[in-house]
Amino acid sequence: MTYRSDDEISSKIFNDPIHDWAVNFIDTPQFQRLRNIKQLGTIYYVFPGASHNRFEHCLGTAYLANSWAKRLFEEQNLEQITSDDVKCVTLAALCHDLGHGPFSTVFEDHVIPRLTGNNQWKHEDNSKIMFEHMFKCVTDENGKNDADFDDKDYNIIRDLITGDDPQNKRTFIFDIVANKRNSIDVDKFDYLERDCYHLGMKSKFEFSRLMKFSRVIDDQIAYQHKEYLNISEMFHTRFSLHARIYNHRVSKALDFMVADALCEANHVLKISDAINDGEEFLKLSDNTLHVIEYMQDSSLIKSKEIINRIRHRKLYKFVDECLIPREYRSRLNETNLNKSEIIRHKIGNESISEDDIIIHKFKINYGKEDQNPLDYVKFYGNSKESFNLKKSEVSYLIPEQYDDEIVAVYAKDPEKDKPIQDAFRALMKELNLTVKFNQGSALSDTRIEQNNGTVKSPVYSTAVYGTRWATEPAPRYEIPEEEMPPEVAYKLIKDDLMLDGNPSLNLASFVTTYMEKEAEKLMKENLSKNFIDYEEYPVSVELQNRCVNMIARLFNAPMNDPKEEAMGVSTVGSSEAIMLSVLAMKKLWQKRMRAKGKPTDRPNLVMSASVQVCWEKATRYLEVEEKFVYLTEGEYILDPQKAVDLVDENTIGVCVILGSTYTGHYEDAKTVNDLLMEKNLENGWDVPIHIDAASGVRSINVSGHKYGLCYAGIGWGIWRSAKYLPEELIFTVNYLGCASHVIAQYYVLIRLGRVGFTAIMRNLMNTSSILATKLEETGKFKIISDRNGNGLPLVAFKLSAKEVHYDEFDVAKKLRERGWIVPAYTMAPNTEHIKVLRIVVREDFSRERCDVLVEDIISCLEVFLRDKGTGKSQD
Repeated sequence: MTYRSDDEISSKIFNDPIHDWAVNFIDTPQFQRLRNIKQLGTIYYVFPGASHNRFEHCLGTAYLANSWAKRLFEEQNLEQITSDDVKCVTLAALCHDLGHGPFSTVFEDHVIPRLTGNNQWKHEDNSKIMFEHMFKCVTDENGKNDADFDDKDYNIIRDLITGDDPQNKRTFIFDIVANKRNSIDVDKFDYLERDCYHLGMKSKFEFSRLMKFSRVIDDQIAYQHKEYLNISEMFHTRFSLHARIYNHRVSKALDFMVADALCEANHVLKISDAINDGEEFLKLSDNTLHVIEYMQDSSLIKSKEIINRIRHRKLYKFVDECLIPREYRSRLNETNLNKSEIIRHKIGNESISEDDIIIHKFKINYGKEDQNPLDYVKFYGNSKESFNLKKSEVSYLIPEQYDDEIVAVYAKDPEKDKPIQDAFRALMKELNLTVKFNQGSALSDTRIEQNNGTVKSPVYSTAVYGTRWATEPAPRYEIPEEEMPPEVAYKLIKDDLMLDGNPSLNLASFVTTYMEKEAEKLMKENLSKNFIDYEEYPVSVELQNRCVNMIARLFNAPMNDPKEEAMGVSTVGSSEAIMLSVLAMKKLWQKRMRAKGKPTDRPNLVMSASVQVCWEKATRYLEVEEKFVYLTEGEYILDPQKAVDLVDENTIGVCVILGSTYTGHYEDAKTVNDLLMEKNLENGWDVPIHIDAASGVRSINVSGHKYGLCYAGIGWGIWRSAKYLPEELIFTVNYLGCASHVIAQYYVLIRLGRVGFTAIMRNLMNTSSILATKLEETGKFKIISDRNGNGLPLVAFKLSAKEVHYDEFDVAKKLRERGWIVPAYTMAPNTEHIKVLRIVVREDFSRERCDVLVEDIISCLEVFLRDKGTGKSQD
């Protein structure tokens, strides 16, 4: 596994001479034991990819701790710590999980509390005991070790493992390994990244970026204020893993079975005594189950039966689950929520006992119980002082509540799940808990009830990830037979969509990603309107006509009367407008040719080789020959003379692009117009110009969902006048879709006006010019797009020199790791050898975001340069 920052985990520890001393600690029985303890315990039985172990996690954590502490120490010349302190932090990170027992958290949460009655026992405390034994292994009779650690270092390392500061000085080094101040530490950095990797999940949290933008202020690690949402993403990822994976209902059933097996074997293995004896604890690992299986001891028969059930997948069964609202939590306690109370509410004659029932009450939070951990994080800006940020200063989408409390019930005998479920629900009803229950996650016979042929939708209330749908593949080929609750369907689809890129960081697309809430409200209120129903929705049609009139006049369509209606139509994006325009040009050309008695089987269309693919689709679908004007290096737009030279009597039109998708350049429509008018006059032709996005221009297509500032799904086709649109086509151009996009476009037009549009476009042009200048100043890039309003607000650029070990595609790939979607591509035919990167500047691409992007691009180049020095290939 590699981190997204390209830092290799284990190899760095061994290959870096700074860490030679660490090998002596790694090559001890205490540390090697961690190879046999799965990081995620029984989750490996549910997610086969989760095979990683505590050994790997501790190596990664140690590397991150050393990197972070050393960077803070060296870059800031901190006086309060020394290089020996850095070594102490590194070793504490290496040893922080030495105290984990079999199956990790199963041992801590379910085995030791049952065997000892001690609910306060933590693996970190046991790690200190194991570290004591490890330290003896690497220290000779004279008290010397290769790391030159003394008694003072030894005590500091022990305190760093648990995050306790007995002298109450609370120096920043206690925030690196086990941070009790705000829960931001390298332990989380590693396990979040590592767990997501092995589970096949995506995490948007970037720990390498967070470490880079950190500094020590007032003896506390503070972070650049831009990192607030990155940190928030870390805590959200932690919460999501706990909700979706760590408390998965099947793995929890396995947790209880493993705990039962170990507890039943305690009289033989003396597990409860081993936590106080470092030598005996060495014998405990995930392999302990195998030890029990092969021991010839008849007193272990019950333990062996449980293990045999695990091997044959005859598991305890999840029965029901309740998400408890905060105001009800005080009502649930051991007095009124226990096994005997569930049995007391038994319905029917089926026998159930306390031994049949497991009650699991647990909390899921963001790392600081019911509080927002970000309230305890310090940030910095341009000054040297640190400060706290209120979430209202960052985003209104940050949660208001930071923990969930859940009660889950399991049946040891799967045949008794129904009576246990009925009894549990009856108990909850008596407690007057107005919460809904899960009726479909465990019991197949109660998912859907039928009464006289009518299907009744059951009531569900379990957390989504406790339902059976969380463990089943999403429907892909067939409509499922049964229904599912709306909140489950919503959540499962939303989770899938989380794997998409962030639209705001998708700098490949011209499509608008921001609209005002008033526009969104109008769209939502009109989603059900089918725009083709003109008689039913006449006002929506009127709004379309108003938009057509405004856009036509914006493009200077000749109007003899201020109230004259323009010729145009709304479309599903500009691609449909292009189809209509090509069809209109072809029909008019056919009429002209037939009037002259000439054949109409060889129509052609002249255009640049850099046109969007929708133009090629239009010509192929409508059987029009493509005549391309090919580009040359340094000249990335249509050559007017070459274009007009290709025109003949079979040419239905010439396409001119105002804003090339490759470089943003505007093609020279006026020169094409002048040359074409001259050729038309000379030959008696009437070949028109179509503008993609004005006296020879007959039609224009534009995207409302690009710089029309509307969400995806709206385009416009505008004709100079009605005579340029054949009558036989007029009935085909009705908009076949939802009226909401047309309404949104009208809102934007009247909301912004010319002044508003001008202000936005001026800002976008300024931002694109600033971005181009900043990229140019790196000395690594050559800008090939125009600036200062002479093209679309985008930046097209390429590497200024040919790099041996990376190219534009590598830069795009590396930026994707940081969340940015910046396309790399080769240029149009005849210039395919040129590789280009392109950044589209949209309305929500602020100057602040521009600066962050440039910083990330520079960071990517630094990674390439570093890898060049190590001989590392990007492949």
